[in-house]
Amino acid sequence: MDFFHKLRSIKNQVSKTENFGYDMRKQWETVFASHLTSMEKKEIYLHADSGASGYLWHVFSYGKRPCEKGNRAELGFDKQYKDTCLIFFQHSDDVWLVEDASDLKAKHLLLAEGEYTDLYVVARILNGLLPLPMNRDGLVRFFAENESGWGIEMFLRKLISACGATVIMVTLFSILEEFGAGLFLGIYLLPIILIYGIPSSILADFLTRRTDGHKRMVTAALLHVSLGALFVAVPTFIFDTAQGNWITSIRNNGFLFFYSVVSAFIFWCFDEGLKSKWFAGLKKIGMRV
Repeated sequence: MDFFHKLRSIKNQVSKTENFGYDMRKQWETVFASHLTSMEKKEIYLHADSGASGYLWHVFSYGKRPCEKGNRAELGFDKQYKDTCLIFFQHSDDVWLVEDASDLKAKHLLLAEGEYTDLYVVARILNGLLPLPMNRDGLVRFFAENESGWGIEMFLRKLISACGATVIMVTLFSILEEFGAGLFLGIYLLPIILIYGIPSSILADFLTRRTDGHKRMVTAALLHVSLGALFVAVPTFIFDTAQGNWITSIRNNGFLFFYSVVSAFIFWCFDEGLKSKWFAGLKKIGMRV
């Protein structure tokens, strides 16, 4: 059984396309090696002959990009959320499309001899997921700075989360008070979430990028809530403490403090929901329909 049919027996939704490997290698180089000069690429043997026909994973082995290695890299790849992936090769122009790749593991990419070939696994949007370069020595290099949808996909997710949090807060306030008061709150809340909430959420993602599972989720939630609280606490400390006790000033601004924290938590709930496998599956069903 060859490598393609072996992978297909594990992941049924695998298809093959020919003559696009060169384009994928060039695109990969643009995303992950554009910071190198022509001389630097030559020094690390990125191109063996011409074009992108060398070893792209030299970007990692020569220390031009940070990476994990060996077992830690394999574990990182296994835990990484994956939807639809493309697999392409260093010395072949075949490109494989793997749909619903959530269960794709590093061990599935081993040859019959138990070794890795020179291949690269990327998201369908190349700069939206990690690359996984592998070489014949069995060393997996996992690039950890471009994971979890960093890019336009992440920004759209944050934008949807911001709008969702605003709608929920307006609805809650309208129920507790009246519709006009809720709408008034939304007029002020949406710009604040867009200007302060989205960058804060991106910062939380950055700080938790090395963790995973429930630990990452809990840490991200605490960061979102803490940053939401700081939005009220810091200005209060700077401007209001001269008029009295700082704790008293926070208490006087309890309304703003409460709604900042709740808004941040709801934002986090939306963000995690949009990153979940459940939403990915729902999106895939919608696309098929």
